[in-house]
Amino acid sequence: MRTSISQHKVQTYQNLREWGIAKFIDLRTFYDPSKGYLIEDTCVFGAEVFVAKTTNKGDCLSMIKEPATLSHSWKFNNYSLANLDKKIRVYPNGTLEGKGNSISVFLALDTSTLPPDAKLLMDYTVRAKDQVRRHHAEAKACCKFSHSSAAWDSRQLVALAKFKDPSSGFLVGDSCILEAEFRVLGLINPLTDVII
Repeated sequence: MRTSISQHKVQTYQNLREWGIAKFIDLRTFYDPSKGYLIEDTCVFGAEVFVAKTTNKGDCLSMIKEPATLSHSWKFNNYSLANLDKKIRVYPNGTLEGKGNSISVFLALDTSTLPPDAKLLMDYTVRAKDQVRRHHAEAKACCKFSHSSAAWDSRQLVALAKFKDPSSGFLVGDSCILEAEFRVLGLINPLTDVII
């Protein structure tokens, strides 16, 4: 007689030597002679095991227990010129969906010291600072940075009309202050080959 356990989920065996099902069959059914599981005090169990290499290796996230918050401010004089700093790129008249209606800010990460397949999990806040009343405009995000994705953006940080309005305090004369605040939450490394 064959009993199927297909209702149980697939298990992965990574450094495991044994695996079992806590309640494979209830004892009353097992001992019932009409069911045929136990004959003359003998039973036979079998198992089918499939070994498959997966193409999805997965990632290992190592969290930082108490991540430090770091910040950097940039004061731009003659704001009407686009700034092409290595760490921050500002589009005074917006770009992409912010084009013509907002200022856009892009932050870039220097990935030269990051291992080739690693990613950093970071949370960010980018601010346009109100230099008069401290009613700052900000955008927040949590994202992964890697060699292939080393920039984060806020395409619509502040509406152009509000930003250029002298009473808003964002643009005083022709200078503005932008600030980035960030925390590295963890490091993501690829897993090695896993057999399931």
